[in-house]
Amino acid sequence: MKLLLDSSFFMPFLAVDIVQFPRKAILELMENEVIIRSELVIFEVSAKGSKLVNKKKISTEELTQGITAIQYLEKIEIIPIHYAEIQALASELRKSHSDHIDCLMVATAVYYAEGMLTLDKELKKKVHDEWNDIIESINEKFNIILWEEYNKQEKR
Repeated sequence: MKLLLDSSFFMPFLAVDIVQFPRKAILELMENEVIIRSELVIFEVSAKGSKLVNKKKISTEELTQGITAIQYLEKIEIIPIHYAEIQALASELRKSHSDHIDCLMVATAVYYAEGMLTLDKELKKKVHDEWNDIIESINEKFNIILWEEYNKQEKR
């Protein structure tokens, strides 16, 4: 399956542990799925990472090394955000969602993947409850998947 990973899945590259998502999981994902990411991931990880640097939870070196590692992951295709279809769908989604980055991520996934892997339960609810019709008209196979759901399926 071709999956877009939400930015949270890249935080372990900054030496940040995510309880639900162990560091080795992204490497396993890259072996089992076709992974894509929005070019926004670098911005979002940088923003979150700089907060952690300021709180002294990670070093500047961990931030810069992590961002470099993410940028040069060989098996992950990077999708630019300037594509007209992404901008148009994100603008439509923005009418009912305040986080424009979420809208751009979902729009990218809808056009370039079969699914989006996220930790964000509220975003999944929004996709299913409010955006389902518009998304289905573009990509009827699209599904937003919570990590815990994906992980359960893989363990079967």
